Amino acid sequence: MNTCSPVSVGEIPTDCGKKAFDRNLASYLFAAVRSDLSAVQQGVQLCHATALAAANGGLDPDTRFVLVSVKNKDELLLLAASLAEDGIAFDLFEEPDYQIGPSALATHKTKFKYGKRFSRLPLWSP
Repeated sequence: MNTCSPVSVGEIPTDCGKKAFDRNLASYLFAAVRSDLSAVQQGVQLCHATALAAANGGLDPDTRFVLVSVKNKDELLLLAASLAEDGIAFDLFEEPDYQIGPSALATHKTKFKYGKRFSRLPLWSP
């Protein structure tokens, strides 16, 4: 647990026991959801996929989350295939209710450089 020494109002603590952020060393969890679902369902499906990936792949306390969207099930499955081809561990969540089918995926914790497949996708916005 990181603890900081008390500081005066307006001061920024300088030593909280936490190292400076380096995106190349940090852990990331990349998640994608179908934008053809309702905004509520998008949020729910992202939660399902990230929880599943976190349980299966573990998370560091300082893991960064990157949430993106794909157009539909076909695009989601193409992304899953490309991740599998690159050997990137992930979980594909398939909603058991409402016959939605595959709805979202999330990588296990990984490094920033492995997120290239996600860089061309729009950030998720409900």
